[in-house]
Amino acid sequence: MAFSGSLSGTNNSDFNPAHPSLVGPDQRPLTVTMAYNDFNGCPSTVNRNFTWVKKPDAPIAPDVAYCQAPGTFTISGSPSGSADKPIWYEALVPTVPIDSINWTFVAPGVTGLVPINKTFLVQQQFKGCRGNTTPVDIEIKPAPVAIFTNTNICEDRDFTLTGPLDGAVPYDLYVWTYGDTQIDSVTTSNIQTYNYGLNTANAPYTIGLTVVNSVDCKNEFSKTVLVGQNPKPNFAANLICDGDNSTFNTTTDIPVAEFSWDFGDGVTIPKASR
Repeated sequence: MAFSGSLSGTNNSDFNPAHPSLVGPDQRPLTVTMAYNDFNGCPSTVNRNFTWVKKPDAPIAPDVAYCQAPGTFTISGSPSGSADKPIWYEALVPTVPIDSINWTFVAPGVTGLVPINKTFLVQQQFKGCRGNTTPVDIEIKPAPVAIFTNTNICEDRDFTLTGPLDGAVPYDLYVWTYGDTQIDSVTTSNIQTYNYGLNTANAPYTIGLTVVNSVDCKNEFSKTVLVGQNPKPNFAANLICDGDNSTFNTTTDIPVAEFSWDFGDGVTIPKASR
């Protein structure tokens, strides 16, 4: 098949791959015939056979995003039209291929330890011809902090759990679990109050917190706590006489760390170690 119509320019010396006669298949055999006359006006021709290859399309490669966490992270592409293989580059070094075999590969230099945005380029090759590149962005989105503190936890008494903040405001969601059947999802505050109720003294519970931020990344934290027993105090008084010193003897059903007194006359003794 001769496609002399695809030649243009002075003396038909320029090959035009966009010529209508070449639109269609990704490759086809092509015979180029050159006719010429020598200085004596004697004609002659020469033929050369070629395989014409259409320039490959840019491949398909969507941007990807992951949440911050240690690990490995992949980027993927897929061929668009005919392709023998992909060729991947870092956008900052677009002349040095980093992979020319795999359509999916582990993104080099991305550890997930810190939030980043990084761009790669991918092009496809067909029969030795390369097409345009497609940029692929990989984003590591920041994960929230997940940790909490708690006040003393005692049987049948309210206690407070304080979760982290996103700067000075709450994260989008806090999911609290307490080691029993209760689950609380809170969107307005990082502070949560709970009570384990009666008959829980000396029982261990694992409190869990899952925090979700505005970019839909989450983090988790948990710790085991022991519910304390409320002491039952008692005391006896001796020598309660006007103007005399009085003696008060205390007893408790369990060891205590501190105590305080209120004598009903406006005099108190604040908490002190026993």
